[in-house]
Amino acid sequence: LRFQKMATMSEGRFKHRAVWAGDKMLIFGGKFYSSARTNELASSVLGYVPGAPGSLSTGVWKEYKTDDMIPLKSIESSAIWTGNSMLIWGGQVFDRGFTNYGSEFFTGW
Repeated sequence: LRFQKMATMSEGRFKHRAVWAGDKMLIFGGKFYSSARTNELASSVLGYVPGAPGSLSTGVWKEYKTDDMIPLKSIESSAIWTGNSMLIWGGQVFDRGFTNYGSEFFTGW
């Protein structure tokens, strides 16, 4: 067993959620971790396809723009992968408190 380095993201996030979607990891929600965007909620979903085991490839990141989708601008929500989509439920949005709704995200990738 050994570790293989992943490609780095453009900005760090915390209090996000991640699911495995068959051949990629999907990361959504959370807050940015940078001095320029302190406490700003993330409004996109990131997909990461790992490199082949033992190869020099570090994998590939892709950003899905989701500015109009709710509850993706949230922290601490729940998520599962259904085999076709990611179901997202609940979480916290700072100006509205805790949410009581969800959404379904299809990658198309």
